[in-house]
Amino acid sequence: MVLTAEYQHSCQQEALRKAEEERHHHFEQLIREEAEYQRREYGNDVIRMLQGITSASPRFIAQC
Repeated sequence: MVLTAEYQHSCQQEALRKAEEERHHHFEQLIREEAEYQRREYGNDVIRMLQGITSASPRFIAQC
């Protein structure tokens, strides 16, 4: 039965690894989408820069 327990543990670890990998890919996609949105909406908006208005980084926004 040790082999069965080891196999079950191995399968669980693989499932956890795949879930973490999927979460990471999803997170990276959110960052790309947010970066694209900010680039499209704000670009190099000089007025915002002169007023000192800055937006959060795409990574920070995706983490929220």
